[in-house]
Amino acid sequence: SLTEGMVLLGAVRNLESYRISVALPGHICGHVPITGVSEFYTEALEAIAHGGGVAEQEFHRLPDMYCIGQHVVVKVIELGPTKKDVKMSLSPSDIQSGWSRTMLQTGISVVAAVRGVEEHVYVMDVGITGVRAFLKKKCARNYEKNWNHGKPLGIGQVVRCAIVKSDVLLESATVELTADHRQMSEARVDLSSFNLDSILPGTICNISVSQVLRDGLEVMLSDVLTGYVYRDHLVESRHTPKNYVPGENYSARLLYVLPIVKLAYFTLAKGIYPPKPSTVSPLDVLTIGTIVEDATVS
Repeated sequence: SLTEGMVLLGAVRNLESYRISVALPGHICGHVPITGVSEFYTEALEAIAHGGGVAEQEFHRLPDMYCIGQHVVVKVIELGPTKKDVKMSLSPSDIQSGWSRTMLQTGISVVAAVRGVEEHVYVMDVGITGVRAFLKKKCARNYEKNWNHGKPLGIGQVVRCAIVKSDVLLESATVELTADHRQMSEARVDLSSFNLDSILPGTICNISVSQVLRDGLEVMLSDVLTGYVYRDHLVESRHTPKNYVPGENYSARLLYVLPIVKLAYFTLAKGIYPPKPSTVSPLDVLTIGTIVEDATVS
C-alpha cells in the first residue's frame, strides 16, 4: 500500500557519497538522493561546485551526517513500477508541507534543516511559510557528540527536534527547538487535540488494544480513531497477537498513516531512537557457525 506522498519512519541502511539507503516498514527499501536532503543542502552543493560560498567546516558529506541504523522520517517522492525503486526526501519542506503554523505546539516533534550558523544558535527551517525557528548550540551538543561524529551541525543538515517554546501569531510564528535526545525521543501527542496529518512518524501515542487479529492488533486512539500494529511490530519479536488482550493500553510510535482512509500504523518495538548508535553489529553476535538453540519460525 506504499504510495507517493506517504510520510514514514525509516532507518538508515547504507550510506554512500551521493545517496542514503533507507529501510522502511514492510521489508521495503528506498533511497534519498543527495539532492533530497534539503533545499539548503542542495544550494550549498551548488555553491561548492561553483567554487565557494560555504565554509568547509559548515558543510558535511552524507556519511558524516548519519549513522547506520539511525531512524529518519522520509516522504515518498517517486515510486518505480514494481516498488523496487523508491525515491524519497528528508526535506522538511516536503515532509511538513501540509502543516500550518498553528500545529507548532510546545512538546511536539518536527524535522528541521540548518539554514544558517550564528555564534550561539543554528537558524533552522521547518518547511512552513512564515515560521522562524532556531536551535541553541548547547541544545545540540549531545546530538553532535553521539550522532554527528562529534562535529557541529552542517548547512542543510536535517535533524529531528522537539519544540520547547512556541509563539504563534496571526501572520507568523517563532519556535525554539532542542535536539536533546530525551525531549525529542519522548515527545508524545494527545490525539484529541491533533489530527493524524500533523503527527510526525516516530512520535509516541497512547493506544488501546480493541481487537486481536491473525496478523496483528487493531487499536483505538482517543476512543475514536482506528489503527493497527502489524505482528512484526509487537513488543517482543517472539510475541504473537495472542499474547495481547483487548483493553490493554500501550505507548506506541507512529510508523505511517495510509492516505485517504487515514488508518494509522504503529510499532510497539523498543529501541527506536536510542540515545546513541549501536556499536555491535548483528553479524558480530551471530557469526558463521553459531548454533541458535531456541528459534521461532515466523
